[in-house]
Amino acid sequence: MFKTFVIKQTSGAGKIKAFCELLTLHKIKFGKIKTTRAATGYHYAAAKDNTPLSISDEDLVISAYQPLAMLTQILLEPEPEVVDSNTYDITAWSLLHAFGLEAFALKERIDPTEIFEYKKLPITEKNTDRAYAYVAEWNGLNNARFVQFLLQKSIKIRAASADFEVGGKKFKRGSLIITRGDNPSVSSNFDSEITAAALRHEQIIAPIKTGFVDKGYDLGSGHLELLNQPTVAIIFDDDIDNNSYGQMWHFFERDLNMAVTQLKLTDLGRARIGNFNVICMTDGSYANLDSAKIEKLRQWVADGGRLILIGDAVAAFEDKKGFEITKFVEKRDRDFANEIKTAEDSRRKFMHFDEFERDAISDGNPGCIYKLKMDNSHPLAYGLSDYYFSLKTSGMTYPLLKNAYNVGYVDGSVKPLGFIGNRLKKQMPNTAVFATQTIRRGSVIYMVDNPLYRAFGIKVKCLWLMPFLCLFGKF
Repeated sequence: MFKTFVIKQTSGAGKIKAFCELLTLHKIKFGKIKTTRAATGYHYAAAKDNTPLSISDEDLVISAYQPLAMLTQILLEPEPEVVDSNTYDITAWSLLHAFGLEAFALKERIDPTEIFEYKKLPITEKNTDRAYAYVAEWNGLNNARFVQFLLQKSIKIRAASADFEVGGKKFKRGSLIITRGDNPSVSSNFDSEITAAALRHEQIIAPIKTGFVDKGYDLGSGHLELLNQPTVAIIFDDDIDNNSYGQMWHFFERDLNMAVTQLKLTDLGRARIGNFNVICMTDGSYANLDSAKIEKLRQWVADGGRLILIGDAVAAFEDKKGFEITKFVEKRDRDFANEIKTAEDSRRKFMHFDEFERDAISDGNPGCIYKLKMDNSHPLAYGLSDYYFSLKTSGMTYPLLKNAYNVGYVDGSVKPLGFIGNRLKKQMPNTAVFATQTIRRGSVIYMVDNPLYRAFGIKVKCLWLMPFLCLFGKF
């Protein structure tokens, strides 16, 4: 067991603030050290032990030696111990992965001696009068609340499709850009409107004095695309999983304060879905999703809609006309799978009754974490690193898609955190987890794993934020 957990201040003020609030809620003590010191520890992102690090007086330090020591270790340990693989619930849940923090776990005891106060977010720099534009980062929930608030006030926002540099400041792709020229209706009080919204949503914004950049594309170029105001419908039915549906509804209406329309699956055939630009479908049974409804959704996507499929909803579109999601890309893959199934069926014929439950564990996944390889040049992954820790709660696997963008996938050599059945583990390498498919003017987003599962963390929601905001016409 590790004795100390260190979160680097470079993780970002917004994420550290949210993390500290959660620790405080659960009465877990934290602090900082007085002077900088060297140490070695387990690096969460690299999954590598004995990594050298420097602990500064600005880093967050959590000691396992405190009244709630057991809870602290349970929530923060990178690889929890599973006593029995025959479990009913998830087997990996580290908050440091969930929040996307730059963190280390140490085997030596370091007690924080100073009070840690997370930095108050600097809303803007000084001298914002008559700014040409304001630029905001894109990496979390506060950004989405800020965007949604401005869109509801009819303020136009653009997003950068590439990194750029202006006035000595560097901005990453996905950065949000609000120009005075795009918003003539609020030109007279443009600066006060934007800064007030930033203050309300604790959003860091930087004033820009010119549209001509030092590196990258100028702010008036076609590489900045307008965001659309999302009009969202969530498909529901008696057979849709209540928990998954509730997680989605809570995210929209509670996290973002954004109203959504509930659309019953049995009414889909006669519904006027052209009124929506985003339709979401989550876990559950889709026995009522017939070929006519699937074709209607395909045509709606072709006309410019964005269809977001999660978990079981992905499976509902397997091998359907116009959709690229499939279990078998090549015929030989299907033949090989059939051979394995035949061999397994023969083996099970001779099993005893009391062996079946334990044997089934090898094909199951109660819940483990995989480090995915991410293509963060794709809009779906803006705000993320080139990796992402995804909580997998099913045995669903798909090969890398053809004629689509495989944005997040399980690399061949990655080791899971938590328990997964041995036979299922062998199927995981080079499988798609997050992918997008363009159909004429619209797109389908396939999410095999659910980023909203139990509100698992802040960083994971970045994957969910980008597609429903319709940031880019081409996904």
